Amino acid sequence: MRRKNKIGILCCLMLVLGSVSTWAQWSYGVRVGANFSTYKSKPLDPKFAVGPHLGGFVTYAVNSVFGIQGELLYSMQGCRYEVGLNPDETVMFRRRTHNLNLPVLARLQFGRNFHFLLGPQFGFLLGAQEKGVEGGYVRMSATRPFDFGLLGSFGYAFNEHLEVDIRYVHGFLPVFDYYGDDYKILNRNLQLSLGYRF
Repeated sequence: MRRKNKIGILCCLMLVLGSVSTWAQWSYGVRVGANFSTYKSKPLDPKFAVGPHLGGFVTYAVNSVFGIQGELLYSMQGCRYEVGLNPDETVMFRRRTHNLNLPVLARLQFGRNFHFLLGPQFGFLLGAQEKGVEGGYVRMSATRPFDFGLLGSFGYAFNEHLEVDIRYVHGFLPVFDYYGDDYKILNRNLQLSLGYRF
């Protein structure tokens, strides 16, 4: 009896693994798009700044509905903000950061065309610059090397190769040193992204 039970369990496992392996498949591609980024920051009153993002992604489809997607992206982020030099004159400053972002995302497929992505994003600062009164960009100090956020995305696939996504990244860690919670600066990033799957 025990032997029959073991054989039955083994057959069930083989069926489950077989069904998973039938669906499971790897795919990869490239991604490029525009960032409309800003900061959550009370003293700066920041406005959106536009910058590019580009990189690659790998998707592991467990079945026709669920998959895991990892990405490696270069992303230029930052913001614009005004500073009053005197009562009659203001200057627009711009901060921009160069980041290497690593999102690890759960992918849900809705039919053939629509998909939803959600998961953490780990960010690594490559450099930071600011442009102000002098007119040129200068290197910024007091930056923090690591960022962590949550990425949510809704996308549409035109065919098996080409897809477009609207994404939002909500940062949780300060990207610059600050003095008290009123001076905390957090990333906020809206993205329009075009992906090509090989």
